[in-house]
Amino acid sequence: MGKFDSQLRFLKYKPPKSGPRVIIAPNYRLNQFQLRQALPARLRDYVRGGGTSASEYTCGPLMNIMLTCLQKHEYDNFACEKEVADFYACVNEFQETNTIEKANLKGGGDDDKVVKQFARNRQPAWLSNKLLKTYPTSSSVE
Repeated sequence: MGKFDSQLRFLKYKPPKSGPRVIIAPNYRLNQFQLRQALPARLRDYVRGGGTSASEYTCGPLMNIMLTCLQKHEYDNFACEKEVADFYACVNEFQETNTIEKANLKGGGDDDKVVKQFARNRQPAWLSNKLLKTYPTSSSVE
């Protein structure tokens, strides 16, 4: 069906003469797709959201073990004392290391060290915003 067949009466829509035509499914009308930009493409001086990093899920398996044990023993803390203690130890260790890392990053240390530390990993949104404020783009959206 290279050209529009005028004998197909179930097609009430006549496709335009020029441009690509795509058939979505048999017995459906022909559609033409065209990309239209609402705004011109420009860079902004900020980055939205950061999401969660993989390091925040370090205690996930221990939490799963603890909850399984608690469910098995009808939520009795004394029967699952070891699992609960292991989970809380993991959480405390993560919070300590996390506060130390954030203090090192946000403290008045060398900015090059901060950038180099995230060179291998995903960069957090606050660091990207900090760099974009110090080095703004010329075509920023106001």
